Amino acid sequence: MKEQQRYWDVVLSGEQEYEMKLVDEIYAVHLEHKTCGCRYWQLSGIPCVHVIVAILYVNGNAEDYVAVWFKTSMFGSCYRYPVKSINGANIWPDVPCDPVLTYRHRRMSGRPKVNRRKCPT
Repeated sequence: MKEQQRYWDVVLSGEQEYEMKLVDEIYAVHLEHKTCGCRYWQLSGIPCVHVIVAILYVNGNAEDYVAVWFKTSMFGSCYRYPVKSINGANIWPDVPCDPVLTYRHRRMSGRPKVNRRKCPT
């Protein structure tokens, strides 16, 4: 993304608010509210190219603007507690329900497609 940043013009629109311009495209970026006009940052939690241009404009670190659920600290807190082990399926109690039926493959109508052998050359 750093190679794409040189094509964007940055216009300061207010405190922590920027306008990214590229020929006929204009996107509003607000670093404090973590919003971008393309909405990629809000949807994914990962800064888009417009946000990275604004961050580099203020000499910031792009990793500080990534959503918390992508950080290793959150990963560590999710798996901090051990996963309880369970017994095998042969020890599970029987359930008084009908068994799950398998899908019955039906032959399609019409002439079957012929798989021809292709020469290895």
